[in-house]
Amino acid sequence: MLAVVAAACTSRGRDVNVPALLRAGGKAASSPGEALANGSDGSTAEGAAGADSSSGSGGASSGGGSTSGVAGVGGQSTGTSSLAAEKRSTASASGASGGTVKIGLHISANLQAAYAAFGAKNAGGDITPALQAVVDWINAHGGMHGRKVVPIFHASDPLNGTFDSEAQAACSDFADDQHVFAVVSGAVLPTPVTPDCLSKKHIPIVWDYHFLVDGTGWSQWMPYLYMPFSISGDRMGFYIDQLAANGYFNAGAKVAIVRYDVPEHARLSSRVLRPRLAEHKVNVVDEAAISRPPAAASGADTANQISSAILRFRSEGVTHVLFIPTGGAVPFIFMSEAEAQSFRPRYAMNSLDIPYFVGDQTSANQLHGALAIGWSPASDTHHEQDPTPVTPNRALCYSITKTNDAARYCDGLFFLKTAMDRATSFDAAGLRESVESMGSTFDPVFSLQDTFGPNRHDGASAVRLVSYDDACSCFKYTGPLVQIG
Repeated sequence: MLAVVAAACTSRGRDVNVPALLRAGGKAASSPGEALANGSDGSTAEGAAGADSSSGSGGASSGGGSTSGVAGVGGQSTGTSSLAAEKRSTASASGASGGTVKIGLHISANLQAAYAAFGAKNAGGDITPALQAVVDWINAHGGMHGRKVVPIFHASDPLNGTFDSEAQAACSDFADDQHVFAVVSGAVLPTPVTPDCLSKKHIPIVWDYHFLVDGTGWSQWMPYLYMPFSISGDRMGFYIDQLAANGYFNAGAKVAIVRYDVPEHARLSSRVLRPRLAEHKVNVVDEAAISRPPAAASGADTANQISSAILRFRSEGVTHVLFIPTGGAVPFIFMSEAEAQSFRPRYAMNSLDIPYFVGDQTSANQLHGALAIGWSPASDTHHEQDPTPVTPNRALCYSITKTNDAARYCDGLFFLKTAMDRATSFDAAGLRESVESMGSTFDPVFSLQDTFGPNRHDGASAVRLVSYDDACSCFKYTGPLVQIG
Protein backbone atom coordinates (compact mmCIF):
# COMPACT_ATOMS: atom_id res chain seq x y z
CA MET A 1 0.00 0.00 0.00
CA LEU A 2 1.14 3.59 0.47
CA ALA A 3 3.64 2.51 3.08
CA VAL A 4 5.35 1.08 0.04
CA VAL A 5 6.20 4.56 -1.10
CA ALA A 6 6.19 6.43 2.18
CA ALA A 7 8.60 4.36 4.22
CA ALA A 8 11.17 4.35 1.43
CA CYS A 9 11.90 7.92 2.54
CA THR A 10 13.29 9.08 -0.80
CA SER A 11 10.40 10.72 -2.66
CA ARG A 12 10.37 14.31 -3.92
CA GLY A 13 7.00 14.48 -5.74
CA ARG A 14 4.12 16.85 -4.94
CA ASP A 15 0.35 17.29 -5.34
CA VAL A 16 -0.55 13.92 -6.82
CA ASN A 17 -4.12 12.65 -7.10
CA VAL A 18 -3.69 9.70 -4.77
CA PRO A 19 -7.37 8.74 -4.38
CA ALA A 20 -7.88 8.51 -8.13
CA LEU A 21 -4.77 6.40 -8.57
CA LEU A 22 -5.72 4.08 -5.74
CA ARG A 23 -9.21 3.52 -7.01
CA ALA A 24 -7.84 2.91 -10.50
CA GLY A 25 -5.77 0.09 -9.06
CA GLY A 26 -2.54 2.06 -9.04
CA LYS A 27 -1.68 1.00 -12.58
CA ALA A 28 1.63 2.22 -13.89
CA ALA A 29 4.37 0.91 -16.12
CA SER A 30 7.02 -0.92 -14.17
CA SER A 31 10.56 0.36 -14.02
CA PRO A 32 13.71 -0.95 -12.42
CA GLY A 33 14.25 -0.29 -8.74
CA GLU A 34 16.87 -1.59 -6.38
CA ALA A 35 18.62 -4.53 -7.96
CA LEU A 36 19.17 -7.84 -6.22
CA ALA A 37 22.91 -8.14 -5.84
CA ASN A 38 24.62 -11.46 -6.30
CA GLY A 39 25.63 -11.73 -2.69
CA SER A 40 25.70 -15.51 -2.33
CA ASP A 41 28.99 -17.14 -1.40
CA GLY A 42 30.28 -19.82 0.89
CA SER A 43 32.00 -17.62 3.45
CA THR A 44 31.97 -18.71 7.05
CA ALA A 45 28.90 -17.49 8.91
CA GLU A 46 29.59 -17.36 12.62
CA GLY A 47 25.94 -17.35 13.54
CA ALA A 48 23.85 -16.14 16.39
CA ALA A 49 22.74 -18.59 19.03
CA GLY A 50 20.70 -21.32 17.39
CA ALA A 51 21.79 -20.48 13.83
CA ASP A 52 23.72 -22.93 11.68
CA SER A 53 27.07 -22.04 10.10
CA SER A 54 28.80 -23.12 6.94
CA SER A 55 32.22 -22.58 5.43
CA GLY A 56 33.69 -22.29 1.99
CA SER A 57 35.32 -19.78 -0.30
CA GLY A 58 34.53 -16.33 -1.54
CA GLY A 59 33.77 -13.03 0.15
CA ALA A 60 33.15 -9.35 -0.28
CA SER A 61 35.72 -6.97 -1.61
CA SER A 62 37.73 -5.01 0.90
CA GLY A 63 39.48 -1.66 0.79
CA GLY A 64 38.10 1.29 -1.11
CA GLY A 65 35.60 3.77 0.24
CA SER A 66 38.38 5.93 1.62
CA THR A 67 37.21 8.97 3.56
CA SER A 68 40.33 10.86 4.54
CA GLY A 69 39.77 13.51 7.20
CA VAL A 70 36.36 12.15 8.27
CA ALA A 71 36.17 10.59 11.72
CA GLY A 72 33.37 8.19 12.42
CA VAL A 73 31.88 5.01 13.89
CA GLY A 74 33.62 5.53 17.25
CA GLY A 75 32.29 9.09 17.47
CA GLN A 76 35.55 10.66 18.65
CA SER A 77 34.47 14.27 18.21
CA THR A 78 31.14 13.86 20.01
CA GLY A 79 32.61 13.18 23.42
CA THR A 80 32.24 9.40 23.20
CA SER A 81 35.06 6.90 23.33
CA SER A 82 37.27 6.40 20.27
CA LEU A 83 36.99 3.37 18.03
CA ALA A 84 40.27 2.04 19.41
CA ALA A 85 39.06 2.42 22.97
CA GLU A 86 35.81 0.66 22.17
CA LYS A 87 37.81 -2.42 21.18
CA ARG A 88 38.59 -2.90 24.85
CA SER A 89 38.24 -6.69 24.83
CA THR A 90 39.33 -7.52 21.30
CA ALA A 91 42.48 -9.38 22.31
CA SER A 92 40.67 -11.83 24.54
CA ALA A 93 37.20 -12.00 23.03
CA SER A 94 35.93 -15.04 21.17
CA GLY A 95 36.59 -14.77 17.43
CA ALA A 96 39.44 -12.26 17.66
CA SER A 97 41.53 -14.41 15.34
CA GLY A 98 39.72 -13.08 12.26
CA GLY A 99 37.70 -14.90 9.63
CA THR A 100 34.50 -13.70 7.98
CA VAL A 101 30.97 -12.91 9.04
CA LYS A 102 27.89 -12.83 6.84
CA ILE A 103 25.63 -9.83 7.36
CA GLY A 104 22.27 -9.76 5.60
CA LEU A 105 21.29 -6.51 3.92
CA HIS A 106 17.54 -6.45 3.33
CA ILE A 107 16.69 -3.88 0.66
CA SER A 108 13.77 -3.08 -1.64
CA ALA A 109 13.28 -3.97 -5.27
CA ASN A 110 11.02 -2.28 -7.81
CA LEU A 111 10.55 0.89 -5.76
CA GLN A 112 10.32 3.10 -8.83
CA ALA A 113 7.32 1.10 -10.03
CA ALA A 114 5.79 1.24 -6.56
CA TYR A 115 6.18 5.02 -6.44
CA ALA A 116 4.76 5.42 -9.92
CA ALA A 117 1.78 3.19 -9.09
CA PHE A 118 0.68 5.56 -6.32
CA GLY A 119 1.65 8.88 -7.85
CA ALA A 120 4.89 9.52 -5.97
CA LYS A 121 8.15 10.43 -7.66
CA ASN A 122 11.93 10.12 -7.37
CA ALA A 123 12.17 6.75 -5.68
CA GLY A 124 15.89 6.52 -6.30
CA GLY A 125 17.67 3.65 -7.95
CA ASP A 126 19.92 0.75 -7.09
CA ILE A 127 21.30 1.29 -3.61
CA THR A 128 23.54 -1.79 -3.56
CA PRO A 129 26.70 0.00 -4.79
CA ALA A 130 26.40 2.51 -1.93
CA LEU A 131 25.94 -0.27 0.61
CA GLN A 132 28.84 -2.25 -0.83
CA ALA A 133 30.97 0.88 -0.41
CA VAL A 134 30.01 1.03 3.27
CA VAL A 135 30.93 -2.63 3.70
CA ASP A 136 34.24 -2.00 1.92
CA TRP A 137 34.98 0.86 4.31
CA ILE A 138 34.19 -1.32 7.32
CA ASN A 139 36.46 -4.08 6.02
CA ALA A 140 39.24 -1.58 5.40
CA HIS A 141 38.90 -0.44 9.01
CA GLY A 142 39.08 -3.74 10.85
CA GLY A 143 35.82 -5.37 9.78
CA MET A 144 33.63 -6.35 12.71
CA HIS A 145 35.81 -7.45 15.60
CA GLY A 146 38.52 -8.38 13.13
CA ARG A 147 36.20 -10.32 10.87
CA LYS A 148 35.71 -9.44 7.23
CA VAL A 149 32.07 -8.62 6.47
CA VAL A 150 30.49 -10.63 3.66
CA PRO A 151 27.30 -8.82 2.59
CA ILE A 152 24.33 -10.97 1.64
CA PHE A 153 21.79 -8.91 -0.26
CA HIS A 154 18.13 -9.82 -0.49
CA ALA A 155 15.73 -7.49 -2.32
CA SER A 156 12.01 -7.67 -1.51
CA ASP A 157 9.45 -6.37 -3.98
CA PRO A 158 6.59 -4.62 -2.13
CA LEU A 159 4.38 -5.00 -5.20
CA ASN A 160 4.80 -8.78 -5.30
CA GLY A 161 2.14 -10.71 -3.41
CA THR A 162 1.66 -9.80 0.25
CA PHE A 163 4.01 -7.98 2.57
CA ASP A 164 4.00 -11.02 4.86
CA SER A 165 5.01 -13.44 2.10
CA GLU A 166 7.87 -11.20 0.95
CA ALA A 167 9.13 -10.83 4.53
CA GLN A 168 8.93 -14.59 5.09
CA ALA A 169 10.91 -15.26 1.91
CA ALA A 170 13.64 -12.84 2.99
CA CYS A 171 13.82 -14.42 6.44
CA SER A 172 14.13 -17.92 4.99
CA ASP A 173 16.87 -16.79 2.62
CA PHE A 174 18.92 -15.12 5.34
CA ALA A 175 18.45 -17.72 8.06
CA ASP A 176 18.01 -21.07 6.28
CA ASP A 177 19.92 -20.63 3.03
CA GLN A 178 22.67 -18.11 3.79
CA HIS A 179 23.07 -18.63 7.56
CA VAL A 180 23.86 -14.99 8.26
CA PHE A 181 24.98 -13.76 11.68
CA ALA A 182 22.72 -10.69 11.63
CA VAL A 183 20.46 -8.71 9.30
CA VAL A 184 20.26 -4.96 8.69
CA SER A 185 16.80 -4.31 7.24
CA GLY A 186 15.34 -1.18 5.73
CA ALA A 187 13.22 -2.92 3.10
CA VAL A 188 9.82 -1.38 2.49
CA LEU A 189 7.64 -4.09 3.99
CA PRO A 190 5.15 -2.82 6.59
CA THR A 191 4.72 -6.10 8.45
CA PRO A 192 5.85 -7.54 11.80
CA VAL A 193 6.78 -10.79 10.06
CA THR A 194 10.29 -9.44 9.47
CA PRO A 195 11.35 -9.28 13.15
CA ASP A 196 9.09 -12.13 14.20
CA CYS A 197 10.57 -14.67 11.79
CA LEU A 198 14.20 -13.69 12.28
CA SER A 199 13.94 -13.59 16.07
CA LYS A 200 12.38 -17.06 16.11
CA LYS A 201 15.39 -18.25 14.14
CA HIS A 202 17.73 -16.53 16.63
CA ILE A 203 19.07 -14.06 14.06
CA PRO A 204 19.74 -10.54 15.36
CA ILE A 205 17.99 -7.91 13.25
CA VAL A 206 18.79 -4.20 13.14
CA TRP A 207 15.47 -2.87 11.87
CA ASP A 208 15.85 0.80 10.91
CA TYR A 209 12.36 0.97 9.48
CA HIS A 210 9.39 3.24 10.21
CA PHE A 211 7.23 0.70 12.06
CA LEU A 212 5.69 1.16 15.49
CA VAL A 213 6.79 -1.43 18.06
CA ASP A 214 5.63 -1.31 21.68
CA GLY A 215 6.42 -3.29 24.81
CA THR A 216 4.44 -6.31 23.68
CA GLY A 217 6.47 -6.55 20.48
CA TRP A 218 9.73 -6.07 22.33
CA SER A 219 8.84 -8.85 24.77
CA GLN A 220 8.23 -11.19 21.82
CA TRP A 221 11.37 -10.29 19.83
CA MET A 222 13.90 -9.60 22.56
CA PRO A 223 16.86 -10.07 22.59
CA TYR A 224 17.22 -10.26 18.80
CA LEU A 225 15.50 -7.04 17.70
CA TYR A 226 17.39 -3.72 17.62
CA MET A 227 15.89 -0.42 16.38
CA PRO A 228 18.63 2.16 17.00
CA PHE A 229 16.73 5.06 15.42
CA SER A 230 13.27 4.32 16.80
CA ILE A 231 11.21 4.87 19.95
CA SER A 232 8.99 2.25 21.56
CA GLY A 233 5.31 3.10 21.74
CA ASP A 234 5.47 2.88 25.52
CA ARG A 235 7.83 5.88 25.56
CA MET A 236 5.73 8.13 23.31
CA GLY A 237 4.05 10.25 25.95
CA PHE A 238 6.42 13.03 24.89
CA TYR A 239 4.52 13.17 21.56
CA ILE A 240 1.54 14.79 23.30
CA ASP A 241 3.58 16.73 25.85
CA GLN A 242 5.72 18.40 23.19
CA LEU A 243 2.73 19.25 21.00
CA ALA A 244 1.03 20.83 24.03
CA ALA A 245 4.19 22.72 25.03
CA ASN A 246 4.36 24.23 21.54
CA GLY A 247 0.77 25.43 21.41
CA TYR A 248 -0.70 22.83 19.08
CA PHE A 249 -3.85 22.27 21.13
CA ASN A 250 -5.44 25.71 21.06
CA ALA A 251 -8.54 26.49 23.11
CA GLY A 252 -11.60 24.78 21.69
CA ALA A 253 -9.63 22.24 19.66
CA LYS A 254 -11.61 19.15 18.66
CA VAL A 255 -9.14 16.33 18.09
CA ALA A 256 -9.51 13.11 16.13
CA ILE A 257 -6.97 10.29 16.31
CA VAL A 258 -6.23 8.25 13.17
CA ARG A 259 -4.47 4.89 13.37
CA TYR A 260 -4.36 1.36 12.05
CA ASP A 261 -6.78 -1.18 13.49
CA VAL A 262 -4.00 -3.25 15.08
CA PRO A 263 -3.28 -4.05 18.75
CA GLU A 264 -0.10 -1.98 19.09
CA HIS A 265 -1.85 1.12 17.78
CA ALA A 266 -4.85 0.57 20.06
CA ARG A 267 -2.52 0.19 23.05
CA LEU A 268 -0.60 3.36 22.18
CA SER A 269 -3.87 5.28 21.97
CA SER A 270 -5.52 3.94 25.10
CA ARG A 271 -2.50 3.55 27.40
CA VAL A 272 -0.25 6.45 26.36
CA LEU A 273 -1.77 9.14 24.15
CA ARG A 274 -5.31 9.44 25.52
CA PRO A 275 -4.17 9.67 29.18
CA ARG A 276 -1.68 12.42 28.23
CA LEU A 277 -4.36 14.22 26.20
CA ALA A 278 -6.65 14.08 29.22
CA GLU A 279 -3.91 15.56 31.41
CA HIS A 280 -3.69 18.48 29.01
CA LYS A 281 -7.51 18.75 28.98
CA VAL A 282 -7.71 18.11 25.24
CA ASN A 283 -11.10 17.20 23.79
CA VAL A 284 -10.84 13.99 21.73
CA VAL A 285 -14.07 13.64 19.75
CA ASP A 286 -13.34 10.64 17.54
CA GLU A 287 -10.84 7.91 16.69
CA ALA A 288 -10.66 6.21 13.30
CA ALA A 289 -9.12 2.74 13.07
CA ILE A 290 -8.16 1.89 9.48
CA SER A 291 -7.42 -1.70 8.44
CA ARG A 292 -3.71 -2.22 7.90
CA PRO A 293 -3.37 -3.27 4.24
CA PRO A 294 -1.82 -6.72 3.71
CA ALA A 295 -0.53 -5.83 0.23
CA ALA A 296 -0.04 -2.94 -2.15
CA ALA A 297 -3.15 -4.03 -4.01
CA SER A 298 -5.29 -3.10 -0.98
CA GLY A 299 -4.86 0.64 -1.50
CA ALA A 300 -8.40 1.30 -2.77
CA ASP A 301 -9.97 -0.19 0.35
CA THR A 302 -7.73 1.94 2.57
CA ALA A 303 -8.69 5.09 0.67
CA ASN A 304 -12.40 4.26 1.02
CA GLN A 305 -12.09 3.77 4.78
CA ILE A 306 -10.24 7.05 5.15
CA SER A 307 -12.81 8.88 3.02
CA SER A 308 -15.59 7.66 5.30
CA ALA A 309 -13.66 8.79 8.38
CA ILE A 310 -13.20 12.26 6.89
CA LEU A 311 -16.92 12.60 6.25
CA ARG A 312 -17.54 11.73 9.89
CA PHE A 313 -14.87 14.15 11.14
CA ARG A 314 -16.37 16.98 9.12
CA SER A 315 -19.81 16.40 10.62
CA GLU A 316 -18.27 16.40 14.12
CA GLY A 317 -16.45 19.67 13.60
CA VAL A 318 -12.97 18.14 14.02
CA THR A 319 -10.27 20.81 13.93
CA HIS A 320 -7.11 18.77 14.66
CA VAL A 321 -6.03 15.34 13.37
CA LEU A 322 -3.39 13.42 15.29
CA PHE A 323 -1.76 10.48 13.51
CA ILE A 324 -0.51 7.33 15.18
CA PRO A 325 2.42 6.48 12.89
CA THR A 326 1.97 4.25 9.85
CA GLY A 327 5.21 4.95 8.02
CA GLY A 328 3.62 7.94 6.29
CA ALA A 329 1.01 5.82 4.53
CA VAL A 330 -2.16 7.04 6.24
CA PRO A 331 -1.20 10.76 6.28
CA PHE A 332 -0.36 10.55 2.57
CA ILE A 333 -3.77 9.13 1.63
CA PHE A 334 -5.71 11.04 4.27
CA MET A 335 -4.51 14.46 3.15
CA SER A 336 -5.25 13.75 -0.50
CA GLU A 337 -8.77 12.59 0.39
CA ALA A 338 -9.23 15.55 2.74
CA GLU A 339 -8.23 18.07 0.09
CA ALA A 340 -10.70 16.49 -2.33
CA GLN A 341 -13.39 17.10 0.32
CA SER A 342 -12.11 20.61 1.22
CA PHE A 343 -11.40 19.42 4.76
CA ARG A 344 -8.32 21.16 6.17
CA PRO A 345 -7.69 20.39 9.84
CA ARG A 346 -4.41 21.03 11.63
CA TYR A 347 -2.23 17.91 11.57
CA ALA A 348 0.30 16.39 13.95
CA MET A 349 2.67 13.48 13.33
CA ASN A 350 6.12 12.24 14.34
CA SER A 351 9.26 10.85 12.70
CA LEU A 352 7.70 7.42 12.17
CA ASP A 353 5.36 9.08 9.65
CA ILE A 354 8.27 10.63 7.71
CA PRO A 355 7.21 14.30 7.73
CA TYR A 356 9.39 15.35 4.80
CA PHE A 357 7.86 12.66 2.60
CA VAL A 358 4.34 13.74 3.55
CA GLY A 359 5.27 17.35 2.86
CA ASP A 360 6.59 16.49 -0.58
CA GLN A 361 3.45 14.66 -1.64
CA THR A 362 0.74 16.89 -0.16
CA SER A 363 -0.90 20.17 -1.10
CA ALA A 364 0.40 23.13 0.90
CA ASN A 365 -3.24 23.96 1.66
CA GLN A 366 -3.42 20.81 3.77
CA LEU A 367 -0.26 21.37 5.77
CA HIS A 368 -0.61 24.96 6.97
CA GLY A 369 0.12 24.91 10.70
CA ALA A 370 1.13 21.24 10.76
CA LEU A 371 3.58 20.16 13.46
CA ALA A 372 5.69 17.06 13.96
CA ILE A 373 7.81 15.83 16.83
CA GLY A 374 10.98 14.56 15.20
CA TRP A 375 14.07 12.60 16.09
CA SER A 376 15.28 11.38 12.69
CA PRO A 377 16.81 14.10 10.48
CA ALA A 378 16.62 11.98 7.32
CA SER A 379 12.90 11.40 8.02
CA ASP A 380 11.93 14.85 9.22
CA THR A 381 13.25 17.33 6.68
CA HIS A 382 15.27 17.72 3.52
CA HIS A 383 19.02 17.79 3.90
CA GLU A 384 19.24 21.43 2.84
CA GLN A 385 16.64 22.39 5.49
CA ASP A 386 18.39 20.55 8.30
CA PRO A 387 20.43 22.81 10.62
CA THR A 388 21.42 19.91 12.88
CA PRO A 389 25.20 19.78 13.34
CA VAL A 390 26.59 16.97 11.20
CA THR A 391 27.98 14.28 13.48
CA PRO A 392 31.04 12.21 12.47
CA ASN A 393 29.05 9.15 11.44
CA ARG A 394 26.53 11.15 9.41
CA ALA A 395 29.42 12.84 7.62
CA LEU A 396 31.17 9.51 7.17
CA CYS A 397 28.08 7.88 5.67
CA TYR A 398 27.66 10.64 3.09
CA SER A 399 31.36 10.73 2.27
CA ILE A 400 31.28 7.00 1.50
CA THR A 401 27.94 6.74 -0.30
CA LYS A 402 27.43 10.25 -1.75
CA THR A 403 23.70 9.90 -0.99
CA ASN A 404 21.38 10.44 1.96
CA ASP A 405 19.28 7.46 0.86
CA ALA A 406 21.74 5.08 2.55
CA ALA A 407 21.43 6.68 6.01
CA ARG A 408 19.39 3.90 7.59
CA TYR A 409 21.82 1.23 6.35
CA CYS A 410 24.89 3.18 7.46
CA ASP A 411 23.22 3.50 10.84
CA GLY A 412 22.62 -0.24 11.09
CA LEU A 413 26.06 -1.28 9.85
CA PHE A 414 27.93 1.25 12.00
CA PHE A 415 25.80 0.16 14.96
CA LEU A 416 26.79 -3.48 14.44
CA LYS A 417 30.46 -2.60 13.98
CA THR A 418 30.51 -0.46 17.11
CA ALA A 419 28.77 -3.14 19.16
CA MET A 420 30.75 -6.12 17.90
CA ASP A 421 34.13 -4.35 18.08
CA ARG A 422 33.61 -3.98 21.82
CA ALA A 423 31.87 -7.33 22.41
CA THR A 424 33.46 -10.02 24.57
CA SER A 425 32.05 -12.83 22.42
CA PHE A 426 31.07 -12.92 18.76
CA ASP A 427 27.53 -14.21 19.11
CA ALA A 428 24.02 -12.94 19.85
CA ALA A 429 24.72 -12.86 23.58
CA GLY A 430 27.86 -10.81 23.03
CA LEU A 431 25.95 -8.37 20.82
CA ARG A 432 23.25 -7.91 23.46
CA GLU A 433 25.74 -7.41 26.28
CA SER A 434 27.67 -4.86 24.25
CA VAL A 435 24.61 -2.88 23.15
CA GLU A 436 23.05 -2.82 26.60
CA SER A 437 26.26 -1.38 28.04
CA MET A 438 26.68 1.29 25.33
CA GLY A 439 24.74 4.01 27.11
CA SER A 440 24.92 7.11 24.89
CA THR A 441 28.29 6.42 23.28
CA PHE A 442 27.01 5.41 19.83
CA ASP A 443 27.08 8.21 17.26
CA PRO A 444 23.91 7.61 15.18
CA VAL A 445 23.36 8.36 11.51
CA PHE A 446 19.56 8.04 11.40
CA SER A 447 18.55 9.75 14.66
CA LEU A 448 19.51 12.83 16.66
CA GLN A 449 20.79 10.98 19.71
CA ASP A 450 20.73 7.39 20.98
CA THR A 451 20.78 5.80 24.43
CA PHE A 452 20.81 2.07 25.16
CA GLY A 453 20.59 0.05 28.34
CA PRO A 454 19.33 -3.23 29.81
CA ASN A 455 16.37 -4.41 27.69
CA ARG A 456 16.43 -1.04 25.89
CA HIS A 457 17.10 -1.69 22.20
CA ASP A 458 15.15 1.30 20.81
CA GLY A 459 17.76 4.00 20.85
CA ALA A 460 16.37 7.46 20.09
CA SER A 461 16.57 9.66 23.18
CA ALA A 462 16.08 13.26 22.03
CA VAL A 463 13.52 15.08 19.87
CA ARG A 464 12.95 18.44 18.22
CA LEU A 465 9.90 20.34 17.08
CA VAL A 466 9.34 20.20 13.31
CA SER A 467 7.04 22.80 11.71
CA TYR A 468 5.60 23.15 8.25
CA ASP A 469 6.91 26.33 6.62
CA ASP A 470 4.53 27.88 4.10
CA ALA A 471 7.36 29.88 2.51
CA CYS A 472 9.30 26.81 1.35
CA SER A 473 6.38 24.35 1.41
CA CYS A 474 8.51 22.09 3.55
CA PHE A 475 9.09 20.90 7.09
CA LYS A 476 11.87 22.50 9.14
CA TYR A 477 13.30 22.01 12.60
CA THR A 478 12.05 24.94 14.69
CA GLY A 479 12.67 23.88 18.28
CA PRO A 480 15.64 23.00 20.49
CA LEU A 481 16.85 19.51 21.30
CA VAL A 482 14.71 18.02 24.08
CA GLN A 483 15.86 14.97 26.05
CA ILE A 484 13.21 12.25 26.42
CA GLY A 485 15.30 9.59 28.17
